[in-house]
Amino acid sequence: MAPFEKDPPVLLGAHLEGPRVRLTGQTSADAEDCFPLVHRVDAILDMLVWDGPEDLPSMRAFFADWRVGGGDVGYDYFFVVRLADGRVCGHCGLRFSGWSRGSGAPRLGNIGYWMGTDFWGQGLMTEAVELLVWLAFDVLAADGVEASCMERNAGSARVLEKAGLVRDHAFVPGAPSAHGHEVCERRYELLRADYAPRAGVPVTHTLELED
Repeated sequence: MAPFEKDPPVLLGAHLEGPRVRLTGQTSADAEDCFPLVHRVDAILDMLVWDGPEDLPSMRAFFADWRVGGGDVGYDYFFVVRLADGRVCGHCGLRFSGWSRGSGAPRLGNIGYWMGTDFWGQGLMTEAVELLVWLAFDVLAADGVEASCMERNAGSARVLEKAGLVRDHAFVPGAPSAHGHEVCERRYELLRADYAPRAGVPVTHTLELED
């Protein structure tokens, strides 16, 4: 798959569906469903550097825009993860804001995510990450994707590995602060040359691209 020779595409809208989950751009209304899944839920926050939403209004404000960035830098895209029956089960994002046009640096999409504890262990987030990987390579001209998880977060490591990302053993982990504790991270990546689309992902999609 050859890289794009012009400026990377920009998404104006996106709806992705896999066999069991669908990703839709976040809206302020989605904060109502997401907030109780993550607010002060230590089982989730103990595995993230993020402290979680301070309150519902702040989460509504963040959810007001599903796409941020632009100009000479890449965009960040944020999605709510839903089951086929419409229930919200988590949240994920694909960020390109670390890349700047004209820098000559590889364009790597950074993947982040969390999922409500009631939905753990069912392969749902693996499917969501597979959808993000497909979006990054097949639509948004990424040179690669990357993600990090805490060294002790075995569940998140399995999600990334099942979605096709490979641990970067040359990565020297830093020690970001999480809830007053210093933690080490693993880094995973998948480069365009090693990318192979997963059969059946996505099942269907609706995309709107900037002209």
